Amino acid sequence: AGKLEGAINEALENLTTKTPSKAYIIAKNGGKHSPLIKEWGSKSIKEIQKSIRSYEKLIVEHQDKIANPSKYCPDWGKMDPRHKSSLVEVKWPSEIQCFTEQKDILQSMLDLKQ
Repeated sequence: AGKLEGAINEALENLTTKTPSKAYIIAKNGGKHSPLIKEWGSKSIKEIQKSIRSYEKLIVEHQDKIANPSKYCPDWGKMDPRHKSSLVEVKWPSEIQCFTEQKDILQSMLDLKQ
């Protein structure tokens, strides 16, 4: 029942949010991530869905990196504090932002195909 409920909720959300994301509009107009539009424009719905799930996993993983950095960096305790700060406050959050934008673009493409 949990999977069914999740699928129903996702379908309802998709029905109510068919507006392309801001990231999609920017990419479509030749801005950031525009190659993604060209690369994925001819892909199947199934391929796009798989890629969206991959981005979601990457986002969760990077959130966990921020919460538990020593799990991903074995030498965390020996690292320079500036490097630690850079990873937790800059690099990983910026990667989350990028993955989120790419996921949003693919979701908008998927919405437009369906």
